[in-house]
Amino acid sequence: MASVRPFRGLRYDPTVVGSISSVVAPPYDVIGSEEQERLYRASAYNVVRLDLARDRDRYAAASRTFAEWRERGVLVRDREPSFYVYSQRPRLRSGGEPERFGFFARLHLEEFASGRVLPHEKTLASPKADRLALQRACGANLSSIFGLYSSPGFSLATLAARTLRASPWADFEDGAAVRHRFWPLVDADVQEALRRQLESRTVYIADGHHRYETALRYRDERREETGLRSGLEPFDYVLAFLVNMDEPGLVVLPTHRLLRDLPMKPAELVERLRGCFHLEEVPRAAGAQGLVERMRPAAGERRIGVVLRGAPRFFVLVARDGDNDARLSGSTALRRLDVTLLHGLVLEGEASILGLDAHREAEAGRWSYTKDEDEAVARVESGEMAAAFLLNATRVDEVRAVSEAGETMPEKSTYFYPKIATGLVFNPLED
Repeated sequence: MASVRPFRGLRYDPTVVGSISSVVAPPYDVIGSEEQERLYRASAYNVVRLDLARDRDRYAAASRTFAEWRERGVLVRDREPSFYVYSQRPRLRSGGEPERFGFFARLHLEEFASGRVLPHEKTLASPKADRLALQRACGANLSSIFGLYSSPGFSLATLAARTLRASPWADFEDGAAVRHRFWPLVDADVQEALRRQLESRTVYIADGHHRYETALRYRDERREETGLRSGLEPFDYVLAFLVNMDEPGLVVLPTHRLLRDLPMKPAELVERLRGCFHLEEVPRAAGAQGLVERMRPAAGERRIGVVLRGAPRFFVLVARDGDNDARLSGSTALRRLDVTLLHGLVLEGEASILGLDAHREAEAGRWSYTKDEDEAVARVESGEMAAAFLLNATRVDEVRAVSEAGETMPEKSTYFYPKIATGLVFNPLED
């Protein structure tokens, strides 16, 4: 069902830029101003100068820089079409070091209605407009989507064993103690085996929903401009990093919600919460870790942590109706999620306690996210934020079930870790 093909990637020339570690960056949407400045200082060729330029007209600047780097040989096009195998091995707080293998490819763009590529999260208008302007300016995919497919018993590392025995093109550890390794895979027989492996699979978008929808819009624009509608043009594909969800190494972290303001007093909110949930109190002295420990659910339970500015205690919300609350709309797969419970009963919509519009609040800067529970609690304790809502991680099987039900979760319901480094390979859309 999913169609992938190798491509002639555009990559940095290490003899020009030096260490690849100095020119890659996290995805644009997790880069704050301090990190942007650090990346600018790391190298005159860091990809942040393309993906998140700080010039007044950053799209024009990215276009000029991209063209200049190609002309000067900073970026060089591979001679042979390749898939690109990419391994990441983080050090987790638990002490584990799971290694995740995946590969970069051109993934054929499909409308979601086809069932070949499925989303699981809602998107916002402004990030899509931003990514579309950048793609128009550069005529390339600078960063990839992250897709999952299910293939029990299949191992990419085993299939590509000969390639992986060679020295990787890049091998470095980043500041978050994640080791990154990267190999071009040029063996035609292995490429064909990998292509066939995907042709009967559905791809579930794990990360990069905005980029995928942007690529669909760009494809439609280019079809109108060129009249080319074969379905096999470069703009009919998007750069994708694809991982088998049935292999070990796939880590999903929770994404916690932070609100800068509350439309009611904390005491009133607590009473309203008490009417919707079983409410457990946690001493504030227990800290973030104590709260997280109390949030661990038993079978059939759903638990959400709450931190309120000025409240003497933390709280844990326990769902009254187990793992399928009839007060929520949508499929069973969607209703069973902690994030659906939080949004549907507490945060947004007419039936919720706070009645917020998540998109409007996020775009106004009054709603933010973090994967770090210590940060979430600290930002409320400091007075910067009015409230934090802490979630348990959404499981991969839950992502799949919601996607297959044809529904989407609230934005940023998952945090697949580690994030894919931007800058390892680009997908030019000219041929």
